Amino acid sequence: MLMASGAAIGDSMAYQSLDDLRKLVPVAGSPVTVLWQTEEIPQINKDNFPPGPTDQILWAVVDYGSAEAVAAVLGDGLTDKASITAPGWFPADLSPGAELEVTRHYRVEGFLDASVMTVAAHPGLVILEKPLF
Repeated sequence: MLMASGAAIGDSMAYQSLDDLRKLVPVAGSPVTVLWQTEEIPQINKDNFPPGPTDQILWAVVDYGSAEAVAAVLGDGLTDKASITAPGWFPADLSPGAELEVTRHYRVEGFLDASVMTVAAHPGLVILEKPLF
């Protein structure tokens, strides 16, 4: 499902290095593949200051290969339903640019301060989101 390393998607570049991803966010278990990218956080204020070098958000699609492997790394903590706009570089199966219904998982030990999400239609995947300040 996930693309080859450093695959160009539109005007952006997505990466598949698990080692490099783990430098930015802890990733639990042994994923089969990862696809990730950082994006600038849109400016909220009207000042003329450009975003700083660390005003970014990390998005990652982590493929564990099966629902059982995902269950093993997520455990059975608190969850709720949410909707996100899938970044444009997401794999085609995750409807890039469209609203994506997800389940948010809270206090997942192996991912520390990242938002952890799953998609019912893709039970072997975990989506991570983390602001990088």
